[in-house]
Amino acid sequence: MDAKTADFCVESLMGLLMHARRGRALAPRIEIPAFYHGAREEELVNHIVSFAVGGIRACAKAGTGERKRRPAFRPGRADKRRRRTGR
Repeated sequence: MDAKTADFCVESLMGLLMHARRGRALAPRIEIPAFYHGAREEELVNHIVSFAVGGIRACAKAGTGERKRRPAFRPGRADKRRRRTGR
């Protein structure tokens, strides 16, 4: 992973952690009873770790070229047929 991608990963993780901390602190004040679905702190931490590790691994793969990038739009059958028939 290059340095720029690593920095983005660190910044993303920091944002995730700040949101989780701030959100749990604000939830009682703004009357959101189901904030984080009533998860215990340990459940929330486990989710954050799993989510962050998955994202970091995906960024690392993308940077090494292991994963081939697909085009943003791939025409389906209907699109191809429209081009052929003009409909």
